[in-house]
Amino acid sequence: MLMVAPEFALKFFKRMFHDAVVRFQGLLGPVFDSWDERLGSKLDHELICELIVRFVLSEHLIGEESERRAMPRRITRLVETLRRGGGGWPDADRAGQAGRTGYFGTAICIKLNTFAKYG
Repeated sequence: MLMVAPEFALKFFKRMFHDAVVRFQGLLGPVFDSWDERLGSKLDHELICELIVRFVLSEHLIGEESERRAMPRRITRLVETLRRGGGGWPDADRAGQAGRTGYFGTAICIKLNTFAKYG
């Protein structure tokens, strides 16, 4: 669509952006509630959803490269590190701990992958 009608595609992305953020808030509501409860404070749900939608859009605009396929795993490690207040696994792949992502990172990656596949 970007190749054939770039102006139309960009307008479409702008039109659907807010709706996608709202949809993600609905889908991630139970996850956010759990996070808020576990953290003892309320996260900015709208901001998190906006970041997810921006990530998905950037994947469509930039395309796939083998290096970016690792992005969900990298985001998982980032979220896990933030959740722990630092001290994540910077060498998770080399240490064989890549599967130990924790609840928070795994939930985000599952939702990212689901949205990427099914919209």
